[in-house]
Amino acid sequence: MEIKKNFIQEIEKIIGKDNIDYFLECCQKPLKKSIKININKIESNKFQEIIKEFGWRLTTPQIKVNGENYDNFYIDRDDTSLALGKTFFHLSGFFYIQEIAASIPAKLIDIKPGDKILDISAAPGGKTTQIGDYLLFQGQKPGFVVANDVNKKRAQSLAHNLNRMGIYNTGITSINGFSFGKNIPNSFDHVLVDAPCSGEGTSYKSDFSLKTWKKQEINKICGTQFQLLVSAAKALKIGGTLIYSTCTLNPYENELNVKKVLDFFEGDLVLEETNIQGKSEGITHIEGEKIFDESQASKLARFWPHVQETGGFFVAKIKKVKSKENKYNPKENKLTPQNPFKLNISEKLQKQVWDYLYQVFGIKEDREKYLFLSTTNQVYVTSPEYVDIKDKLNFEKIGTPIFKINSGRDRLRPLHGLGTILGDKATKNFVELNYELSQKIAFREDINKEEVNTDNLPEKGYIILRYQGYGISVGKILDGVIKNKYIKI
Repeated sequence: MEIKKNFIQEIEKIIGKDNIDYFLECCQKPLKKSIKININKIESNKFQEIIKEFGWRLTTPQIKVNGENYDNFYIDRDDTSLALGKTFFHLSGFFYIQEIAASIPAKLIDIKPGDKILDISAAPGGKTTQIGDYLLFQGQKPGFVVANDVNKKRAQSLAHNLNRMGIYNTGITSINGFSFGKNIPNSFDHVLVDAPCSGEGTSYKSDFSLKTWKKQEINKICGTQFQLLVSAAKALKIGGTLIYSTCTLNPYENELNVKKVLDFFEGDLVLEETNIQGKSEGITHIEGEKIFDESQASKLARFWPHVQETGGFFVAKIKKVKSKENKYNPKENKLTPQNPFKLNISEKLQKQVWDYLYQVFGIKEDREKYLFLSTTNQVYVTSPEYVDIKDKLNFEKIGTPIFKINSGRDRLRPLHGLGTILGDKATKNFVELNYELSQKIAFREDINKEEVNTDNLPEKGYIILRYQGYGISVGKILDGVIKNKYIKI
C-alpha cells in the first residue's frame, strides 16, 4: 500500500510514533464481513435461526450503542462460493452489507414514531435504509426520511437500495445540501450529515485516499462539510438532534468542524453524549491548540483500525436547543420546489389499490402505515407522513413502486416491491418457496408450478412469493409456469 508521508506525519501527531507501525499494518487488513439485519422485515433471532441450516453464523461486535446491539453482526459462512450479495436473503432485503462502525450514526438518532428525518448526503443508502428500518420497526406511524444526494448518478444507487430493502417511507431529492437550512428551516426532527470526506478510514477497501493525501484538499473538503453542517442545523427543529459522521481520521474534518459549527450558532447547539461502548474518545488539541476540554471530547466517538479493528470513523451528536432565524452564510442556495412529475394521491386511488389488494391477495386496509401515489405509469407506496412535506421539496422519487399501470383489463400489474413490502400480509394467492427455489427466483429464473404446493393457487394470474412467511417477490402463473417478476439487480 502506498501512503503519503505527510499523512503519516499527521496521524503520528495524534496516536504517537510508537503506534504508527501497527496502525499502518491494520489499515491494510481487510475487514471481517458484517451485516445489518432489516428488523422491520424479520427479527434478528428469527433470521439467525433460519440461517443456521445453511452454515451461516452471526457474532455480536463489541461496539454497542447504549449497551445494545440487536441488528448488526459479523457474519461467517461455511460455503462462500456464492457471494453474500448474490444470496436471495440479500437481494430480497433481509439484510444490508454494512461495516460495523458505519452502523453507529443511525443508532444515535432518538427515533420516535412519525419522525421526519433528513439524510443530507445519503447515497449509496446504508444509513438511509437503517433509519427507515428503525422507523418502520416501531409498528406505529412510519415517519418519513428525505434521502438527498446532489449527484444524480449516486442517487440511482440509493433508489435501488431503498427498493431492494423495501424501505418505502422515503423520498429521494438530488439538490445542493447547502439549500435545506435557508429554505425549509426548523422542518426535521433529526438530520444526519454523513459527510463527503477524504476517506482516510476506508483504506481496507482502497489505498487511493492515502496515496493521494494533500492538506490543501483536506481544507477544501472541510469547507463543504461545514456548509452542510450549517444547513443541517438550520433545517433541524428545536429539540432535534444532528448526527455528524465521517469515514476519515484527521481532526480538521472531525473535531474542528464540530467546534466551528458550535461556535457559529453561539449557544443554539450543544454537544451530546454518544454513549457508545468500545469507542475511542475525541481529540482535545490540534497542533498544540485546544479545541475541546476532556469532558467535551469524551462525548465524541472515534474508531481506529488499530484499536477497534474497524474502518476509521468519527461521530458526533449535537442537539438544537435554540434557533437564530437570521443566522446564515453566503453559500446557502435557494430551493425551487417543483416535482418533475405529476402525482396522484387521491381518495379514488387509495380505494382502488386497497380494493385490489384485498380482492386478489386478501391484504387488509391499513391507512395509518401506507399511502399510495401514482404517476402516469406506476403506483408507489409510501408513508402518510409524506403529505406533510410533499410541497416543500423537489423529489426525484417517492416510496417504492408496487404496480405498473396499463390500459385494458389488467390495469394494475404487481411489481416486485409489492411482494417484499406487503407480501407477508397476504392471506390468499401466495406460495411458500424453499431455499433453492427462492434462490432461483433471485437469479431471475422462472419456476414450474409443479415444483411448489399448488393448494389454493389460481390456474393463472399474479401470486405473492414467500420464504417462511416473508415476502420476497411476486410472480405470474401462466401455462403452468410461475413467471419471474423479480427486481432487476
